[in-house]
Amino acid sequence: MEYKKYIGFLIILVLSIQGIQSRTLISTINDSKQEEKSKPALMWFDAEANFGRFNNPDSIDFYLAKIKVLGFTHAIVDVRPITGEVLYESAYAPRMKEWKGAKAGSFDYLGYFIKKGHELGLEIHASLNVFCAGHNYFDRGVVYNNHPEWASMVYTPDKGIIPITQEKHKYGAMTNPVNEEYCAYILRILTELVAKYPDLDGLMLDRVRYDGISADFSHLSRQKFEEYIGEKLKRFPEDIFEWKLDTNKRYHPARGKYFLKWIEWRTKTITDFMARARKEVKAVNKNISFGTYTGAWYPSYYEVGVNFASNQYDPNKDFDWATPAYKNYGYAELIDLYATGNYYTDVTISESLRNNKSIWNETDSQAQSGTWYCVEGSCQHLHQILKGNKFMGGILVDQFYDNPSKLPETIAMNLKKSDGLMVFDIVHIIQKNLWKEIEAGMIAGGALQPKKSSKAKVMWLDCSANFIRFSYPDSIRYYVDKCHEIGITHLVLDIKDNTGEVLYPSKYATQKRNWKNFDRPNFDFINTFIEAARAHDLKIFANLNVFADGQNIVKRGDIYTKHKKWQGVNYVPRKGLLPMTEIEGKATLFLNPALKAVQQYEINIIKEIVKNYSFDGIMLDRARYDCIDADFSPESRKMFEKYLGKKLNKYPEDIYEWRPNASGEIDRVAGPYYFQWIEWRASIIYNFMKDVRQAIKSINPDCMLGVYTGAWYPSYFEVGVNWASRTYDVHQDFHWATPNYKNYGIAELLDFYTNGNYYWNVSLDDYYKSSGRHKNETDSQVSTGEYLCVEGGCKYSKYLLKGAVPVSGGLYVEDYKNDAGQFRKAVRMNLKESDGVMIFDIVHIIRNNWWNELKEAIDSATAYE
Repeated sequence: MEYKKYIGFLIILVLSIQGIQSRTLISTINDSKQEEKSKPALMWFDAEANFGRFNNPDSIDFYLAKIKVLGFTHAIVDVRPITGEVLYESAYAPRMKEWKGAKAGSFDYLGYFIKKGHELGLEIHASLNVFCAGHNYFDRGVVYNNHPEWASMVYTPDKGIIPITQEKHKYGAMTNPVNEEYCAYILRILTELVAKYPDLDGLMLDRVRYDGISADFSHLSRQKFEEYIGEKLKRFPEDIFEWKLDTNKRYHPARGKYFLKWIEWRTKTITDFMARARKEVKAVNKNISFGTYTGAWYPSYYEVGVNFASNQYDPNKDFDWATPAYKNYGYAELIDLYATGNYYTDVTISESLRNNKSIWNETDSQAQSGTWYCVEGSCQHLHQILKGNKFMGGILVDQFYDNPSKLPETIAMNLKKSDGLMVFDIVHIIQKNLWKEIEAGMIAGGALQPKKSSKAKVMWLDCSANFIRFSYPDSIRYYVDKCHEIGITHLVLDIKDNTGEVLYPSKYATQKRNWKNFDRPNFDFINTFIEAARAHDLKIFANLNVFADGQNIVKRGDIYTKHKKWQGVNYVPRKGLLPMTEIEGKATLFLNPALKAVQQYEINIIKEIVKNYSFDGIMLDRARYDCIDADFSPESRKMFEKYLGKKLNKYPEDIYEWRPNASGEIDRVAGPYYFQWIEWRASIIYNFMKDVRQAIKSINPDCMLGVYTGAWYPSYFEVGVNWASRTYDVHQDFHWATPNYKNYGIAELLDFYTNGNYYWNVSLDDYYKSSGRHKNETDSQVSTGEYLCVEGGCKYSKYLLKGAVPVSGGLYVEDYKNDAGQFRKAVRMNLKESDGVMIFDIVHIIRNNWWNELKEAIDSATAYE
């Protein structure tokens, strides 16, 4: 008996240990996965640009804490700017004690960065400009004050070979990398720094290169090159290259006999220096990270003597400037932390191909083009040439001053497509207060968790486009789950489409059981959706296309049969008054909104839905007139005359008249009662909305009344809707509005409102780069104005609504077909500038498979809340 107890105890013990080991193993695996997901994010602190700002410890405390909160892992602290001065006490280099009137602080600048950064869990790497020792704009620095002989000699098209200090359009006075005296000098600085700051995490060497293709053509370089090739040059510099004018009157280097060997030799010079520098600093501190920054434009970076690729990559197979030996000088394997400048405003490959820009990078002698010169394409190419060696994709923040909404996208692309991120420079973020854009990019790139959002994210579920897809309960549950997973908070379920048919058994309306030869199986469609939404605490609205009652394309709807007497009558140019069913090319057919019988019919349907289903709200779409041409029926004339208090002499000419103009087109010419007509139609819609609200609230006070309209307010009077607040006096801004028009603003009647910012142009900058001309769905003519872009539309909507009701800016996904970047930008802009976003329609998200794109945009937009 005791033996059995002992055996049982052992079994339990073994199982417990196995369980602990299993949990430990699982925990270790999960931790490992978490580490794999975490990518370095580097923030650069330029010495000169930030000299006055960071000359006291409080500023360092503040900004290091700020970047830590935003998900950055490294601070790159520039301690040797291009003047060659340093920001610490050195036995070799002069200290920068002032810059542009600002004085250095009386504390150990780099030491404080290290101390504070480590307290916050940040790595601190010191950046030094290596082969630069003077600032040509200020005639300041080591090559000006102490060693002019170190300055690079550059071969210019117009002046011949001159010291770089005479090239005043070049701000950096670069040195000659083959000058042994200078190389020994800079290596003493590097090793001194590493010894002085043993807790420093790494070095980030900048400008370890030649100035450009024109450098260095000193006597020393000629001598060293001749030693390299084993023969004397007959013509110098012509044996290397000669400046020639092209057809565009631009100089280009025409290659000489030894051009390729010259390129090879210069690259060997830089790589040899990098190997030497690594060895010497590692001898002082074996744990120091040896890092560097270069530009990302590899196809032309040979011009500065740098091969940052892997030595396993052979550029000779891809580029005509590379000799077979060139690959031997790839130095990627020497580098512990590599940051490269993806300094491009085109983010995606598709955007780059569409824009087809010529790019002139900082070090280039000629313009470049191709997929290398966008962020996504650059990352793809860099992975290929680095052969598994990692790189941090860098961004230049001030490139996005004119279009800050693109900044998050470029951050996210670098984080996703490279091995990390480098942001240059913190000064640009501070000057333009771009912290929200940085935060949004870090969230979108997965470096930062999104905040909990209070803004509505609405997914529209169109009736017809999704008819087959949503004919199965499991499909409904699947897509509701997908919506929840990406952050959607509200669903708008379209249950009465533009045919006027409904998706449930109704006492009033025809039920839609079949669409495009497909018969929907018999199940409780609406409650299946409601239950799926409730499982995730999603709000769900029932949408009704209110005054739409027929689809002319397929000749379907009750407007053709039992509601024919209610159909609208339009005043059609050149054709006069026509019933809706007789107008060619008219896709959606409308009933006359002014008819009491029509209004009561629609309200009966709404009441039926509120009574029978537990929707969180009712959403009204097409609760409007068809267009400016509608409605000119005899019934509308009688009602308008009653509103006016007088009879019309000529109808419809007393409202307006279509008149041919000199160019053969038709103009709408206002009659004596045109403006009162506009006012009356707005009163029809306003009073209908009042009745709908009363009908809903009398049944369920908690059921919300929501409305969708177009966002183009300046022309939306054409469909009889004033969606502004009644406190906004329209008459002050628009000639078509009477003093009484403002009384029919519907905003105060609503609990929820969304409108269609249906524009390709997202930012105001996008708008001003375009023609500005746009014709919206309900417009009779082309419009212009800042509101005709997503940013402008959101801001204008908020202005018009005066806080009466929140507005969720809507977007039409198909507007951004083939451009996921512009789609993400539109989602973010609506969430940034309005109170939410409405996505029309789920069918386009499914077809484009843009679930991840939508989630990324939603998550990153929380930075703006």
